[in-house]
Amino acid sequence: MFTKLYDMAYQIEGDQIDLEQDAGCGEVSLVNLHRWHISHLAELLGIVKAMPDGESQKIITTLTRRLRLLRDRIEHLNDLLAPVPCYPPGPKRDSAEELYSGVLLDLANEFCAELDSADSALESVVPQ
Repeated sequence: MFTKLYDMAYQIEGDQIDLEQDAGCGEVSLVNLHRWHISHLAELLGIVKAMPDGESQKIITTLTRRLRLLRDRIEHLNDLLAPVPCYPPGPKRDSAEELYSGVLLDLANEFCAELDSADSALESVVPQ
């Protein structure tokens, strides 16, 4: 079923994209495109950046390493702040720094959660 978009309609089935437009006088123009055509046009128009083979994976690997390093540093900071006593003396209460580092650690763990689960899934599929 075609979806209307102003005076054009489109339909996507798998990798096939069909475009339909009224050509006037009751005639309809129909163009069939493959997903590769759309990708190539998007690159030519500057909508997406074309990358050499392996470049995307290299960027993903770098960002993954950096996120994990940041998480480890936040965890270290959190450990360093834990034994710091609060002043004035009295019942133990969390300092603003401890609370903030704890929240940052939770956030960093959330950012890395899918990375860790993806790694474990990959290890179960790919023998070392």
